[in-house]
Amino acid sequence: MSMDNHDQATAEQIRLAQMIYDKNDADFEDKVKQLMEVTGKNQDECIVALHDCNGDVNRSINILLEGSSDTVLELSLA
Repeated sequence: MSMDNHDQATAEQIRLAQMIYDKNDADFEDKVKQLMEVTGKNQDECIVALHDCNGDVNRSINILLEGSSDTVLELSLA
């Protein structure tokens, strides 16, 4: 059995790694807090929206309030 498949990160793994990296940025954290206050959405939803909008708070607000983007991943905590 070849291990080559495990050497390449999937698109989802890369996306999650980028979000985790972004969370270490103080400015990013402030933007997430701002999004949570304005939209009433939870932290995970705001992080994903902000990441998907490349840090654009206004665009993230629109996506969170209108639900108009298929790039926003819905997270459900079991």
